[in-house]
Amino acid sequence: MSRPTYRVDALKREGWWLLTSPDAPGAVSQVRTLGQADEHAREAIAFVLGLAEDSFDLTVVPELPKALQAKVSKAKQGIRDLEALQREAGAMSREAVQELAAAGFKGREIAVVLGVSPQRVSQLAKSSGGPQQRVTARATPRSRAASMPAATKNGAARRK
Repeated sequence: MSRPTYRVDALKREGWWLLTSPDAPGAVSQVRTLGQADEHAREAIAFVLGLAEDSFDLTVVPELPKALQAKVSKAKQGIRDLEALQREAGAMSREAVQELAAAGFKGREIAVVLGVSPQRVSQLAKSSGGPQQRVTARATPRSRAASMPAATKNGAARRK
């Protein structure tokens, strides 16, 4: 059973927002910030309709000038497009890591080939979902020493 979703229209006034719901006539509230809209609108809708506050979902729709609405819509579409591209790139990267590892490449080599960090190679290998092939990118003793503070390189670390 799916939960009902109620629309909440948010109209900006000087210093506050007026909240109304066409889905729940009589459910009216006001808030100082749009971030408070969900909580206050939920309370008003629950009261008017006699529902538990956690039994439904809300979609808060701020009223914007037409010019801004077009820009916001375009920005939201751009975000959705970017998220889809990120999912696709992640899938391709996981596949590439698995195939490079199967071809005998080591973790650090895979990192260089893909242009990512060795840690990212390890994450991609673990999240591939296929047969786990161990892909590690261990630091060499020289690179570990280079990242240590000077006092600890020589074993002269102070203890407190």
